Amino acid sequence: MSAASVGSALTAPAGLETVAHGDHLVIRPPEAVKERGYVQARRGDPTPDMVIAQAEKDLKETSAEFQGWMIIEATKLADARAQYHAEGDNPQALRELFQAAHTVRGNAGVFGYPLAGRVADSLAKLLDGGKRTEAPRMLIDQHVDAIRAIVREDARGADNRNARALTMALLEVSAKYMPAPPDSDQTTGAAA
Repeated sequence: MSAASVGSALTAPAGLETVAHGDHLVIRPPEAVKERGYVQARRGDPTPDMVIAQAEKDLKETSAEFQGWMIIEATKLADARAQYHAEGDNPQALRELFQAAHTVRGNAGVFGYPLAGRVADSLAKLLDGGKRTEAPRMLIDQHVDAIRAIVREDARGADNRNARALTMALLEVSAKYMPAPPDSDQTTGAAA
């Protein structure tokens, strides 16, 4: 099916502004849609402030479990690293290592371990989405070990001096091995 026929096959409800783009149609809803998204609270329903207060209370009650959850994620990361080492440069093992780092990166901030999150972010970038860069295995190991140490020592927040120094040192060394951003200009360009 050609782009023109796809575009002509798409229709929008009457009265809505549309913009055709060959293979798709953008429908711009009227401003009134925003207003319809708000539902008037009934008497006795919790106010937004009450909902937020309850969520904060629930979060505080479960925060004691955050270290346990991070220990589980750090253990999964260590297991993925062990599997990667055991299987060499097996693409599946590399993807699993990347996925474990990606999971730690996402959970660390929520669970109160921003420095572990920064280290996991660096590791995920070193692994380049599971496509392996030129990073030495020792540097990969140091990332995994740093995450495990930060979690083991319960170094929450960003003010733990040792965890911060470890994180900054790893980030500095890792910068040499980071893949270039996909849209970066990789030419040196001589001066005119």
